[in-house]
Amino acid sequence: MDLLMGNYYLAFTNESLSMAHFHDIVMIN
Repeated sequence: MDLLMGNYYLAFTNESLSMAHFHDIVMIN
């Protein structure tokens, strides 16, 4: 269960960081 939650957390965090980076690129351009 902990491993599953860990993987979910990592996936969610990675998605959030990707969206934030994409937003920064759009704002710069």
